[in-house]
Amino acid sequence: MFGDLELIDVLYNKLWQNEELTALLGNPQNSTARNEKIRREVTPVKLITVDKLNFISMYFSAATETDNIYVVRGFLVVEYYTKSREDLRKIQAIVKRIFEKRKLLRVSFYNTESLTKGIYCYTEKYRPLVFA
Repeated sequence: MFGDLELIDVLYNKLWQNEELTALLGNPQNSTARNEKIRREVTPVKLITVDKLNFISMYFSAATETDNIYVVRGFLVVEYYTKSREDLRKIQAIVKRIFEKRKLLRVSFYNTESLTKGIYCYTEKYRPLVFA
């Protein structure tokens, strides 16, 4: 079990180890470019533009208490922003598979309105246990 920020970093590293996902995200060559393709934060609306696709944004939106004072149940949000529905389907399948290997299962998912022509948005939520 990890802390919240540590878990996001572990998932980030696992995602970059997948060559198919890296190709779908445009094969970024340095850490700055990688951080723009898998964001570990809420992505401001002004950064969601057609020329910056495809990318993923993942972050904890909240957490709730559990019976164990050392552990909370986090709300891990994963948002996908892609050029096409096909890219969205492929990226989402890879991410879901990687998360399932770490015993993280989706608890909800839905389409998100992009308000911009040519941007496909999709959101998933996970509920991992993390150290308080």
